[in-house]
Parts: sequence; C-alpha cells; structure tokens
Amino acid sequence: MTKILIIVSTLKDLVRYAGGTAARFCQEGSEVYAVAVHESESADSQKACDALGLKSCQYFGVARPLKTDPELADRLASVYREIRPDRILTYSKHNDYSHPSRSAVRDYAMTAYQTASGAGYRDGRPVSPRQTPFFGLICSNEKPDLYLSIDSGFNSKKKAAIIEGISEEEILADAVLNAAECRRARTVPCYYAESFTAFGAAARTGRFIW
Repeated sequence: MTKILIIVSTLKDLVRYAGGTAARFCQEGSEVYAVAVHESESADSQKACDALGLKSCQYFGVARPLKTDPELADRLASVYREIRPDRILTYSKHNDYSHPSRSAVRDYAMTAYQTASGAGYRDGRPVSPRQTPFFGLICSNEKPDLYLSIDSGFNSKKKAAIIEGISEEEILADAVLNAAECRRARTVPCYYAESFTAFGAAARTGRFIW
C-alpha cells in the first residue's frame, strides 16, 4: 500500500493545489496523510479532510514566521518515522517570494526529513528511508515537472473547496489549464489535472515513478 504525506501551511493550500491528487489516490487505495503547519484544527478543516478521504490530518498551529528549531524539526521527524511515506508533497522547489511562508514550510519539511532519516535521531522508530521523492505544489507561475490527471478526484476536490471557501471557478480554471498540458504531454484522455515539481535525491537521479 502506497503512503503519501502532504505537508502544507494550511489545508486550504492542500485543497486548491493538490486536493484532486489526494482524493484520487485515496480512492485508488493509497493512504494519504496531511500536516498543516500553520493551522489549528477546526470542524470545517476536518470536514474538508473527510471530503478528500484523507487517512489523517495533523494540525501543528505554529505561528508565522516559521522558525525551524530542533524541537519543531523533531516533531515532524516523528511523523515521518511513524508514517514512513513513499512520497512526500510540500511546496515547490522554487522559492515563492510572494508567499515566503510556503517556502519556509518546504524548507522545514526537508530539514525534518533529514532529521528523520539520520541514525542520530532516536525516537524508538526505524530510520526513515533516505530516497523518498519529494513533489512540490505549484502555487505560482512556473514550469511543472509532471502533470497528474484528477478526473476521478475532482468532485471530491470541489466538495472540499466549498468547505474551505475556495470558489469553483478558481479550481476549475486551474484544473482545465493543467489538463490541456497533461493531454499534450501524455496523449491520454484527461479533463482535469494538477501539476507538480519534483525534487529530492530520487528525483535528481530520475528514479521515481508516481
């Protein structure tokens, strides 16, 4: 069974930029987990998680600006070691200068991963695998490394978007535009899609398969 961990600033970002992907893989039998670094749990956020089919969502409630101290790195490292994800989604490998908190969350995710995959970190759990591929949510105008069809997950994404206060027009425009590129790249039927960058050790060698 494939395990996917998504690390974002807020659940709203997850829904808008990766909600269809999360829902699709939940429907296909994968376990999808989420960590919302800057958000505290609420009834609406849990409803959005349920609409996507997530296995669980943790809310760290960390104040902005994010400062990754050893204690905070250990907190996320414990999540890595408990879940042992096969794929990790966070923000793009390229800095988002209009939303620096997103780039800070990505750096935090990578720092904690290094902690979790190091033998010196001892929490009673096995060391995290060292070649887990990272995929980045694209929240600004940049070139993706891959497109994923979200035809099967789009309705679930719409439900979660309504809960999170995201307009249907917003997610529809992104999904249709990405689908056009997805069809061009893969020559397969695709009506809705999401796009990502790829990075990390496995991505650098090209040895990853979504």
